[in-house]
Amino acid sequence: MNKKDIKNILFVYFNGMIPEKYKSFVQQWLVSDCEKAEKELEIRELWENINIDDESQDTYDALDRVLVKYRRRRRLTFFCRCAAVASLLVVGSLCAYYFMGRQATFEEPHMVTCCVPKGHVSTITLADGTKIIVNSGSVIRYPDKMVGSTRDIYLSGEALFDVTHDANHPFTVHANGIKIEDLGTRFNIRAYDTLSVTTTLIDGSAQVYRSASEPAVELSPNEQAVYTRADHKIRVNQVDAADYALWVEGEMSFNQCSLGEILQSLERKFNVIIKPDKNLNLDSLYSLYIYKDDSIDDVMRLLTRIGDYSYRKSGNTILLIKQ
Repeated sequence: MNKKDIKNILFVYFNGMIPEKYKSFVQQWLVSDCEKAEKELEIRELWENINIDDESQDTYDALDRVLVKYRRRRRLTFFCRCAAVASLLVVGSLCAYYFMGRQATFEEPHMVTCCVPKGHVSTITLADGTKIIVNSGSVIRYPDKMVGSTRDIYLSGEALFDVTHDANHPFTVHANGIKIEDLGTRFNIRAYDTLSVTTTLIDGSAQVYRSASEPAVELSPNEQAVYTRADHKIRVNQVDAADYALWVEGEMSFNQCSLGEILQSLERKFNVIIKPDKNLNLDSLYSLYIYKDDSIDDVMRLLTRIGDYSYRKSGNTILLIKQ
């Protein structure tokens, strides 16, 4: 694969703009040994200077090439081998780690990429003592040691951060085009899709901003900043922050959320595929609470009671039908 293909694929992947159908194949390619040096070089360049046209046809042509390649070589990938073994031996979280192959120096730590599959949650403790709980279907990049003047983390998906504060070494999370900087903080970031990033502050304070040239929005506990890519605006809401960290304990709370958003969350939590009937209105709003011990069947039965639905399940595929 040429340098341009690699750069385009990494850009759309780590900025959360990759089409859903390509995600698993790119994750496999990312954590494989294939083209390791080239991937590492392009990732470093992207972090420093993102200037690719993410809507270009070349990007999607490159993704198609990866898709075809990894359909042929799927059984050889590192990620699939790890996932298959861990699913048999480990009950709980699974994390596929990929260490870049550059010799370590004090100034340049290795960057670690952690891919958390659907149906799992992973906990990471950084070298500075910061604790990160990473939700299912997420990818996070972080340094294996904290050196230099800043601490930079890259997230696509959802994670809860309990940051060890160090005023001399700012802790910044990069997620889908915005930055969240710790000011002595515990916060949750949700950045699964390309349309928005939601940052909810639980304790302490944090700043949310797009670039150093723009004013930052400073959050207090129980405030939530929602960045929308369409208009590049950051809006602040008052919320009960605890509700947005329930997933850490295996629970979920939806307060007037769209059916589409609920179904996507269920797919990640229970590692299922939900196919809604084409006649369903995915914008319909519902409120429901999911407990730790609830199964996917418990939740689907609840949905059929509060909505005009029925469902059929075959393996890990669920068809949601309008009555």
